[in-house]
Amino acid sequence: MRDGEQRGVRLRTVTFALLTAAAFAVGTAGPAVATGDLSGAQWDMRQIGAPAAHARTMGEGATIGIVDTGIDGGHEDIGAGRVVAFANCIGGCKAAGAFDDNGHGTHVSGTAGAANNGIGITGVAPAAQFVVAKVLAGDGSGNIDDVNAGIHWVVDHGAQVVNLSLGGNDTILTGLLGGDGSLSDGVEYAWSHGAVAVLAAGNTNFFGLGSSNYGNAHALVVGATGPEGEVAGYSSSLGNAQWGLVAPGGDASDCGDTTQQARCVLSTWPGNQYAWDQGTSMATPHVTGTVALLMAEHLTAAQAVQRILATAAKVPCGQGCQGRLDTAAAVGLAATPPSAAAAGAGSPVPSGTTTNVPRKTAPPATRGPSPATTGAAVPTSSSSTTGSPPAVEPPRGENPVVAAGVPHGANGVRGTGSGRAGQVALAIGLLGATGLGAGFALRRVRGGAGP
Repeated sequence: MRDGEQRGVRLRTVTFALLTAAAFAVGTAGPAVATGDLSGAQWDMRQIGAPAAHARTMGEGATIGIVDTGIDGGHEDIGAGRVVAFANCIGGCKAAGAFDDNGHGTHVSGTAGAANNGIGITGVAPAAQFVVAKVLAGDGSGNIDDVNAGIHWVVDHGAQVVNLSLGGNDTILTGLLGGDGSLSDGVEYAWSHGAVAVLAAGNTNFFGLGSSNYGNAHALVVGATGPEGEVAGYSSSLGNAQWGLVAPGGDASDCGDTTQQARCVLSTWPGNQYAWDQGTSMATPHVTGTVALLMAEHLTAAQAVQRILATAAKVPCGQGCQGRLDTAAAVGLAATPPSAAAAGAGSPVPSGTTTNVPRKTAPPATRGPSPATTGAAVPTSSSSTTGSPPAVEPPRGENPVVAAGVPHGANGVRGTGSGRAGQVALAIGLLGATGLGAGFALRRVRGGAGP
């Protein structure tokens, strides 16, 4: 096992608590300055041919559902008016103003659909709109009932594809998508209503075993690749997934190491900032954005899934994997050349100052009763059992390192993370890993453009 890889695995976690967590705050930093163009750092988009795909479609008219920690709807790179509906589904879905008190949801949202506006990054579907359900608390914790309710809510509010950078806390050797307390209710609800669920495989590569028993679940299950197109060492096997593939997720020893950051995925972070992170959480929204591009071209859910799998680059990627995502080929353009798909890390962002912030341990998650949702009833399997619903949280690979943008204001931001020095999948409940993460770095980079 290489230095920095996980050294412990929990086969079954019954009571959820974050084993590693970090908190950081972004303070006031002078007048607002727009961020410069950071697309040179986006090796991930070049690996899948997203810039070429944008000549065909940018996803206008498609709606992406984000079921996560929320979204910073005011971020300069999300774009005004693109978050068309938002609900806080912790304990029951209620319409609210968009927010993200963790950062994970904003990061995956940016990868799926950050605007093509000449500043910051560009997402896979930069003209798509978002409907967002916050199902995880600021410390990244939550439960299955709230996640299923969130999936129902975003589908009922127009989502055509649902990003689930999540996983269960008892998923190794058990089933995330089968039995009591599973996501099968939400995933199948989406499919039956013409939407595609896209699910992170997890960051717990335990002797090649997948994180979950996917069975015949109607979900695209996504593992992670690094800048050379290789399957990331932490990426869980796709096991028996019927629709499995890999996409860019990063493959660094430590995203907090400035010599390694360019091997991580750069995306949006609350407060008009950008963060480096890695994991299957980061791989998943690349597929989500590609589904949105195809939906904008009026493909059905089944047609979009089959197009993505049929056009995936046929590279060795393990059990259950049908190839590496090729967005350009999926939208009908020439396949991304292997030399571009494995070109290596992106260019570094402009240098700035780095501040290490002490790591903190998050409190155990509380588990409330099964939520009620607005719209259609949600007959979750877990609600029919006694006891509390299973705990959940977002899968993380690396500690996110905030990489750019002078904060516009004085909003505090909290985040959770676990380094690849632990490969903790902060998936709606730790995807069965033991975290050993290192310190947390906050990197501010002043943008080059004017406000």
